[in-house]
Amino acid sequence: MLQKFKSYSQIAQDKFVLNFFENKSGYFLDLGCGDGFSEPCGNNTLLLENSGWDGLGIDFNQSYINNFLLNRKSKAVCADLTKTKLKEILQNNNCPKIIDFLSFDVDQATESVLNSFPSEDFKFKFIAFEHNLYLGDSSIYSGLKEKAKKIFGPDYEILIDNVKLENHGAVEDWYVNKELTCNLKKVYLKDVYPNEILKAYEIWN
Repeated sequence: MLQKFKSYSQIAQDKFVLNFFENKSGYFLDLGCGDGFSEPCGNNTLLLENSGWDGLGIDFNQSYINNFLLNRKSKAVCADLTKTKLKEILQNNNCPKIIDFLSFDVDQATESVLNSFPSEDFKFKFIAFEHNLYLGDSSIYSGLKEKAKKIFGPDYEILIDNVKLENHGAVEDWYVNKELTCNLKKVYLKDVYPNEILKAYEIWN
């Protein structure tokens, strides 16, 4: 049985987001949602759902989506984001124009999603963007960090620059929409581990 208040994120994204939004309910978009709770590397939105959030999960693996739908309350769809534009999926599933949390973790599909990212049609208050910078000159991930900055555009700023995973290095940047989060507490950090982030934001449990 899934534990209601357990964190399922790999680097504390879920705990941080709940605190950042002051435990208010919101709407999430989970790109690369896996099976919704464990495969392949945990999940960033299950704790949010258990705390009253709604949202949409997307993954290219149908077996993951089947398990997601068995274990989760929110909606999930199977889609190859290298072939289907994200905008089309969001519109077909009646997603709100302002989405509170975007978990962006699609590995090899990252560049394809960035190339057709619907920044003109949808706004995101908080984005956890996986760039896997620790892989260095990998042909898959090289340059994705800088490209994301350009694609997301001037409405967004990096709140946490290079969140690090133990024994790996920098794996993500956490962005916020400056206008949509102007009244929320912000502590800007760089090259930090999750426990350092939680400490800076006084998140103790």
